[in-house]
Amino acid sequence: MRIFKEFAEWFSKNDQKIIDYHLQKDRENLKRTLRELQEELQEMKALREKIDYLIKESERIVGKGEASLKKEEIKDYTTWLSEAEEKLTRIFKLESNTLSAADREVVQKELPRLRADRWSGKVELLSG
Repeated sequence: MRIFKEFAEWFSKNDQKIIDYHLQKDRENLKRTLRELQEELQEMKALREKIDYLIKESERIVGKGEASLKKEEIKDYTTWLSEAEEKLTRIFKLESNTLSAADREVVQKELPRLRADRWSGKVELLSG
């Protein structure tokens, strides 16, 4: 019986080592996941700020009510946002009285997309 008792103690001790090892690995995985989620949250906040800025400046040019809210499916979101930001930033640098009809058309085209994206849920989660 003594051998059985010693084996049970040895097994219990080694089993605890295995449990501790897995707990440590789980903690490390959770910490890494938390860091990744925090980085993603920061990226989403930056995206929301960028969209809010583009909307505000676009509304300054064409007014708040002139462009209707419509949801368009955008195939490549990142490319679209980069191109829209580039076009709109160039237009925002111009004086209001020097804007061409084409410039106003670009703003009127992109503003509904920005509004739709702002409220579609991609960045809506960050309302705080």
